[in-house]
Amino acid sequence: MNETTQYHLNQWEAQDRILRQDFNRDNANLEQALLTLKTAVETEARARAEAIAGERSDAASALETVRAALDAAKAEKTALAALQAQVDALPFVRLREVTTTAAANQIDVDISNLALAQYLYVLIVPRLSCGRSSVLMRLNGVSNFCYDVANTSQNYLAWFQPVSDDCETALRLMGAAGSVRCLVEYCDSEGRISHTGGKIRTTSGVTPEALTTLNFVAEDGVLIESGAKIFIYGVKA
Repeated sequence: MNETTQYHLNQWEAQDRILRQDFNRDNANLEQALLTLKTAVETEARARAEAIAGERSDAASALETVRAALDAAKAEKTALAALQAQVDALPFVRLREVTTTAAANQIDVDISNLALAQYLYVLIVPRLSCGRSSVLMRLNGVSNFCYDVANTSQNYLAWFQPVSDDCETALRLMGAAGSVRCLVEYCDSEGRISHTGGKIRTTSGVTPEALTTLNFVAEDGVLIESGAKIFIYGVKA
């Protein structure tokens, strides 16, 4: 009796004798083949499902990471906005910080974009060291006119002693009615503040709108030591 090549199923010829066990064996072969096919299909389906589930899990995890990053960025942006609002509400705004790298008789500080009029006053804190010599502050390098109508020899806007262990100096710079005024303040080691010189009005040459440079000059040609610092703050109304 002939058989199929793959599953060995009976192929009867006309003269062959048909027996029950031949049918049973064929059915058993078919059963085993179908079971093997079913198992393979189920295994593949399960593997595909697991792969898809894994990809979905990875995608969900990545999406959650992105969402967390976005939430963190939003929170950080909100915190920065809140911090900026607090900074904006502060009356003091740091406008400049200058540090010298070499000794010099004169230090020039560019304040061309200071916009003096938008502040109640500008506070200048010079941390200069030049021995016992005094320091003069001028505007726009001008030294050939009188800064004080009451004192025709005063060719500077402010005069002060350099920083020492006993006293620190701050200068209030104010602009009003076409003139620049300055009030020199001294703070002693106990925190007491005293004023000298009063408010000094410029008599000509420099207006708040034309102010571009602050000049700090040590008297008698003395050098201001390297590492000098000048801090400038705007004080809002």
